[in-house]
Amino acid sequence: MKVKVKGLDPKLATDFTRFCCEHLPVWPKSIEIFAEDKLVNNKSGLCIDIDEDNYLILISKKNKNISQIYTSIAHEMVHVKQFMYDNLGELLDEGYNYDTCWWEQEARERSKKILLEFVKKFERKG
Repeated sequence: MKVKVKGLDPKLATDFTRFCCEHLPVWPKSIEIFAEDKLVNNKSGLCIDIDEDNYLILISKKNKNISQIYTSIAHEMVHVKQFMYDNLGELLDEGYNYDTCWWEQEARERSKKILLEFVKKFERKG
C-alpha cells in the first residue's frame, strides 16, 4: 500500500495509517493524507473515494492537538473501510442525518479506540 502525506510528520502519519489498516482490516492501493489549517465548511476531516482502491483523506489541523489530529485520521480510515466493505458511497448518495447515521457513529467509536491502541504500542516499546 502506498501512503503519501502532506502537512504532517510523514513517518508518524504513515505508521499510523498502516496501523489503522491492520486494525480495520483494509488494504487499499493508496491513501493520500493532506493536513491543512482549515477545510471547507469547517469540517474536521473528509474521506474521498477517488476510485475503487485509492483514497484521499483531508484533515484540518486548526486549533487541534496531535491527539485530535490523529483521532480524525482514524475516523476517516474507518470511512475507508466503510467505502471498501459497506457500500458507503451508495449510502451517501441517498442523503442522511449526520448525527445519527450508523457510519458516523461507528467512525466516532472506533477512531478513539484505534488511537489508544496505537499509543499503547509505544508504551510497551518504551
